[in-house]
Amino acid sequence: MRVLSWAVVAVLMLSGSIGFTTSIIPETAQGLTQKANVIFVGTCLARSDKAGPPVTTDYTFNIETAIKGDLQANSTFALHQWRGTPIPINRGGNRLATIPTYEVGQRYMLFLTAPNVNGFRFPVGGGQGVFHVTESNGESIVAQDTLGGRWLFPEGGSQGVSLGKTIGGAPSHSLQLKEFVQAVRKMGGPQ
Repeated sequence: MRVLSWAVVAVLMLSGSIGFTTSIIPETAQGLTQKANVIFVGTCLARSDKAGPPVTTDYTFNIETAIKGDLQANSTFALHQWRGTPIPINRGGNRLATIPTYEVGQRYMLFLTAPNVNGFRFPVGGGQGVFHVTESNGESIVAQDTLGGRWLFPEGGSQGVSLGKTIGGAPSHSLQLKEFVQAVRKMGGPQ
């Protein structure tokens, strides 16, 4: 019986290591803001992939708006990210699914963790800490999920951010960048 118990434990441990899933709990804007070490709006200027080990990507951003952390507007910020275990390009490339990639020339609002002992930073809550910024009719907007950003501000606490509205002709799953930045600044306290 004891051998059977250990066999069951071994099978469960082995199956857990082979076929596991990752669940990410939705973060509110308050949670993203509190957990982030730095928050800024900026444009990705450069990307450099390193073969490793470990496999990494370095990004350089021009900071447009410094929101939290020791940052200055009109300066650059280096982001050093781990990309996960290398897998063949024909099966998705060399990256970890929960760590977003950034396109050179694109604008983002990023909520990033403090660097770990290896100097790596990650978006808070995986991809939840990354907001793609676009222009619509001369207005900067933040692309959001199909819930219209409602998970960011639960129980009606929208902090003055227009949720679920059409903004400058943009789809209703967008938020005004200016309003979102102001709300995050309020949540983060004095800087």
